[in-house]
Amino acid sequence: CIGTNGELMWLNKPQAVYSKPVPLYTHPAVAQVEPVATKLETQQFNCFHVSAEDFQRLKALPVGAKLYTEAPAVAVNELMASVLAEVAKATAKFPTWPTDPLHAVAVLGEEFGELTKAVLQHTYEPHKSTAEDVRTEAVQTAAMAIRFLMSLDKYKYTRGEQHSQAAIAAAEAAKGGV
Repeated sequence: CIGTNGELMWLNKPQAVYSKPVPLYTHPAVAQVEPVATKLETQQFNCFHVSAEDFQRLKALPVGAKLYTEAPAVAVNELMASVLAEVAKATAKFPTWPTDPLHAVAVLGEEFGELTKAVLQHTYEPHKSTAEDVRTEAVQTAAMAIRFLMSLDKYKYTRGEQHSQAAIAAAEAAKGGV
């Protein structure tokens, strides 16, 4: 078993009562990485158990590597600071924002499209995108979502002008086009 201080411990009591398995991660943004191991906490000892396979993976980690079971608050605070800095940067570059909510959501959609592209490229064409590119696009998408939210009370929810395409479609059908 690995003690809470990180030291290897040997226990002669395999009949220990275990709680639910808890994934261990090597990165504070736990949703972005695969777990490096799964621990079984014991209720009888101040340590946790890992499988032999997980133990080999843990042994391969650099000395002093931290393990996380969930995202620490500081990581979330750092992410929010990045998002708010991006809001400030984008607002300085583009100080106005659409009053029409459809145009505003299109700005957010454009950022989401760039995030989607970065994820797809990092997954299927890794030479074209990095994890940092994905993070950058995710931060920009979150920033635009905040800008969208900042103007909820300013939007004018009115229908835009529309025109009929029935005459155009009928003319194309008459020519055999549609």
